[in-house]
Amino acid sequence: MSIYRNENIRKINDFLMKISIVLSNTTELERQLLASFVFGVIYAGGRERGLNPSEIHALSILSLQDFFQYSPEQAYDFTGLLIEAASNKEEHKVMNAIIHCGIRGYDQWKIEDYPSLKKDIETIFNEFKK
Repeated sequence: MSIYRNENIRKINDFLMKISIVLSNTTELERQLLASFVFGVIYAGGRERGLNPSEIHALSILSLQDFFQYSPEQAYDFTGLLIEAASNKEEHKVMNAIIHCGIRGYDQWKIEDYPSLKKDIETIFNEFKK
């Protein structure tokens, strides 16, 4: 699991750098939106690697702690909400949509289509500025 943990930190850092986002310059809402998007990316990557749901759950918690600087309790609670949102579109329409953008974004990430990823994140951010 630690190899995936370190890989996730490196990939998330690279991802944000390539799309010109500095986490310390984001608002709490933007950080939550990014974390939701990244949850989708982690899910898609984990499934591709053959990880089981509990391993993906653990990686998500670790990513929220390691990269997004959430406390262990916050990371655990937020991951639970993300899992619920991913599986319940009716109850969590917006968060579900962001997670699924992240799932689709995984393919963009793999082929290093950073302009498309940046556009997706900017679109999400702009929707919340309205």
